[in-house]
Amino acid sequence: MLHPLRARVSRPAEGEYVDEQGGQPGWRPDRRQLAISGGLLLLGLLGLVLPRVIRQPPPTAEPAEAELRVDGVRLEPVDFPVVLTGYGAVRPLRTVGIAAEVPGVLKEVHPSLRRGQVIPAGEVLFSIDDRDYQAAVVEAEALADQGRQSIVRMEEEWRRNQERLETVKRNFMLAQGEFDRVRDLFVQHQIGSQSDLDLAERPLNTARDAVDQLEKTLAIAPLLIAEARTAQTAAESRLERAQRQLERCTVRSPFDARVVRAHLETGQLVHAAADMVLLADDSVLEITVPLDARQAYQWLQFEPGADRELAWFSALDPVACRVRWTEAPDTHQWDGTLHRVEQMSVETRTLKVVVRIDGNRAGNENGFPLVEGMFCSVDIPGQTLEGVFPAPRWAVSVDQTVYLSVDGRLKTRPVRVAHTHQDQVLIDEGLQAGDILVVTRLGDPLENSLLDLNLVEPEATVP
Repeated sequence: MLHPLRARVSRPAEGEYVDEQGGQPGWRPDRRQLAISGGLLLLGLLGLVLPRVIRQPPPTAEPAEAELRVDGVRLEPVDFPVVLTGYGAVRPLRTVGIAAEVPGVLKEVHPSLRRGQVIPAGEVLFSIDDRDYQAAVVEAEALADQGRQSIVRMEEEWRRNQERLETVKRNFMLAQGEFDRVRDLFVQHQIGSQSDLDLAERPLNTARDAVDQLEKTLAIAPLLIAEARTAQTAAESRLERAQRQLERCTVRSPFDARVVRAHLETGQLVHAAADMVLLADDSVLEITVPLDARQAYQWLQFEPGADRELAWFSALDPVACRVRWTEAPDTHQWDGTLHRVEQMSVETRTLKVVVRIDGNRAGNENGFPLVEGMFCSVDIPGQTLEGVFPAPRWAVSVDQTVYLSVDGRLKTRPVRVAHTHQDQVLIDEGLQAGDILVVTRLGDPLENSLLDLNLVEPEATVP
């Protein structure tokens, strides 16, 4: 039987050992653990080395060049009629201020004499109390009649005095003969006396005086008649003036007029020469259109005027113009005619031309016609550009270059713009027939870029 104390000592566990000197247990690796550790280490080394041994490099591919997708237009030269566009406000051809030509009290005012109303030609606008002017006409007529009667009387007296002159001269001759007979008897034959001679001389002197007076009357009669005729002319002039003043008491519309301003009431005292009514003649409308002086010089068509003596523009070719109301340009359009040059403005470097529109063409289907005050755009045809290439405005850069498609690559080419109309430019230098113009908006593309070109019709690019 074992001793009780020894029974408590057990054998060392696997992997442990007993210190022979101290008798204390310790740890000793066994073969299985060593094998596991060695296997793990080998697997790690294989994981590092094996991929390098068995990995094959992937096939290399050449990078593909990116294509730039653009729209292009094949260019062909055209003859393009240049159109100059300007803006202006509509105004009537005539605006007339109507004033009372004679003072007085208003007796009648047209019921439609209000702003915006249209009064037909010949209708009475207003009338002035004409009683005093009628009295003046009656007085002037009486004076004129009196003058005419005076002239008739003077001419009749002149005719009668001419007839009397023969009788008076005959009496003078008879008195002269009697005097000569008495004088001969007294002087040569001593028959009679000085008293008889004096008695014979008295009728002779009376007859001579009658002849002299009548001849004087006949001599001044034409002067008196001429003076009477002059007075008669003055009297008739006073009569005409009185009649005109009477007529001016009634003021009529000079044309089919639109009332612009009127402030009149019955019983109002008016004075002569003071505008009381402002009328507009809308039968002809005008628009003053400022144009750039350089463009006007280049493209406007003038009639020959080299033989003129005036230092002013010759007549413009009356071409048909298109007028559009800026508030509704697609639905409100009218035809006008280029009429004249109105002004050359040095300050703004513009040439102001006038376009006329007949009133009978100023209507519109929806009842909104062309009227005074409308702000309109005006297209004025000019000369024709021959052999130019039209292009969208955005296709030309600020440095006057365009992008072309040449052998499928993007190329930059300098050009010259001959004219710009709205969103379209006309190029006269730098392009050739058959060139393909890039019309897509590009933001600083690379020169010689590969293009994916989509050809479009030129009409599709016109704004």
